[in-house]
Amino acid sequence: MNFSSKLQAARLALNLSIEQLSALTNISVKSLIAYEQKNVIPKQTNLKKLAKSLNVSMYYLTHDDENNPNANKDKEIFFDEVRTQFGQRAQKEAQTVFEQTNTLFAGGSINDDAQEVFEQALMMVYMDSKANAKKKYTPKKFQTKKSN
Repeated sequence: MNFSSKLQAARLALNLSIEQLSALTNISVKSLIAYEQKNVIPKQTNLKKLAKSLNVSMYYLTHDDENNPNANKDKEIFFDEVRTQFGQRAQKEAQTVFEQTNTLFAGGSINDDAQEVFEQALMMVYMDSKANAKKKYTPKKFQTKKSN
């Protein structure tokens, strides 16, 4: 299925009209119609709003051969969290780390469950190391104090 078909199917699965989806996402009805009927791919910000509102991943919407609406959703959440906590540069760095580690599994014999465990561990290690580095290298006068 292509982007338009997936978008429309996800919207209808939630029994949403185009007008309701427009209100949820703050995307114009005209744009939504173009996305659904003309296979126009939205900008990243609108794509994120659509995926969130329809409870599907951006990866699912943008990859015609993907049939799992939750494909890569955990990674998308992780990258958003990295960006929120550590900035855009850290997000790009994390994406690069994942792209590079995916080559480890290309054509390999590791099953999906083992790969999922590896990726979850990688996410935890990445967040911990960034938090530790931020704590260690941020001058004390710029560190925020946490209240107990």
